[in-house]
Amino acid sequence: MDKELEKGRKALESLRKAKDMLSLSSNWNLLGIYGGNCLTFQRIENAKRVLEKTIDDMDLFLEEIRDQKEKLKEIEDLDRSIDNISKALCDEMFQERVKDIKEELNSATKAIESILSKLGL
Repeated sequence: MDKELEKGRKALESLRKAKDMLSLSSNWNLLGIYGGNCLTFQRIENAKRVLEKTIDDMDLFLEEIRDQKEKLKEIEDLDRSIDNISKALCDEMFQERVKDIKEELNSATKAIESILSKLGL
């Protein structure tokens, strides 16, 4: 159970970092993106890296709790969120998908918190 708790907390921490980074995305204006603003591109690339780490941390948590799958419907929700975030990262119009990604991050956060609660962690 210690590994599950550790992986779950790490995934939640990564989710919070990703949400914080994406909360700044309103400053990534389209003029900066299409005008070739290097700072805007850097921010987007940094956000993608943070999201990739978040996906990795969520996957590691899922590996720890796979044997609980029958008991926890949230595992499917978390799987779905990971898939949707991964697809958005590959989308050429990443900036336009930020709202969707934020919703998936919120969904994943709720799923992990619920899983940890149900497991008594």
